[in-house]
Parts: sequence; C-alpha cells; structure tokens
Amino acid sequence: MHSQTHNTILHGDVKPANILLDENFSPKIADFGISRLITKGKEHTRNIIGDMSYMDPVYLQTGRLTDKSDVYSFGVVILELISRRRATHSDNNSVVRSFLECHQK
Repeated sequence: MHSQTHNTILHGDVKPANILLDENFSPKIADFGISRLITKGKEHTRNIIGDMSYMDPVYLQTGRLTDKSDVYSFGVVILELISRRRATHSDNNSVVRSFLECHQK
C-alpha cells in the first residue's frame, strides 16, 4: 500500500465504507480526513483515530500508528469479504480475533 509513494501517508481509517469503486470497478481509497503525513525521521503518530473494528491490535494497545496499521486494516476488509462476516471490536465475538488466535500458533 505504501511502497510506491515518495512520502508515506497514513490513512488511519481503512474500512469498507472508505473503499470506492470507479467505473471499471477498480478500488480507490477515499476519505483522507484523518490521514497523517509521516515524514522522514518521524515513523509514527500517537493520535488515536479510526474505526476500532479495523484497528491494528498493536495500535490499540500502544497508540502507535504506522504504515503497517493501514495494511492490517485492509487485511480485515479482505477477511470480511472472504468470511462474509463483519469484523466487530469485541472480546468474545470477533472474526479478526479468531483469525489472529489461529495464526499466532
């Protein structure tokens, strides 16, 4: 997501509602209202932003938002498409939590 850019822009709110399709059904990421420009020497931001259902667990625990956080959020969107289940931020009812627990072993 961030490898083809000169400056890294952290979207911070990648979720289905912010992924739009153009006339050729090519996805476009929208709503950069809470995005952050990360410059050289500053690798992260500590402002809590975004939808908790799509937040990187490290970001939720530490408040550290990085380019990997956007990749994680996009992965949750893909997981929702594959599983046909909505990701929810909950300790006992989360498709994301189940996926992480299975793959941490």
